[in-house]
Amino acid sequence: MVGYDSIIPPGREGSIRPKVNLKGYHSGKFSKSITVSSNATNSPSLRLKISGTVKPIIGVSTRMLRLTNKAAEPVNVTLKTEKKDLKIKKMFLRTKSGGKPSWQVNLPHYLDYDLVNAEQPNSEGYYEHSLNIWAKLDLDRDAFGDVIIKTNHPEKQEISLRGRISKARN
Repeated sequence: MVGYDSIIPPGREGSIRPKVNLKGYHSGKFSKSITVSSNATNSPSLRLKISGTVKPIIGVSTRMLRLTNKAAEPVNVTLKTEKKDLKIKKMFLRTKSGGKPSWQVNLPHYLDYDLVNAEQPNSEGYYEHSLNIWAKLDLDRDAFGDVIIKTNHPEKQEISLRGRISKARN
């Protein structure tokens, strides 16, 4: 969406006020362009480029979490945020049906975790917190669904990742 001065007298200045809808964008650089059309004889059409960087509220090092139940080694995930005292309230896997009885479909599998908070921010001003995750569950089959991480961040109280917990093979 763009706001602009609709009538600009010859030899005068006007303003263009672009707004970029960032919904659905992941963190990182972006660029957009705007085409300005006018009745100017020398340049009736002008293309303007807008670029910037989307800063995440909480950046996550992965979008898919693969765990093995009863595994001794945790899976490590990095959480990048400007919040120094980030805390995890709870974490669980919300399963998809996968042949379970209907009353069991949305039962969560709670996960064990340990969050190690960063002491100093990086050069971009973000704290890179280290989150270690285990699935110490007794599963009779693989489970998959969404890993839900509840945080104390006022702007991002929930992080959702795709997840899978594989049954430990003997």
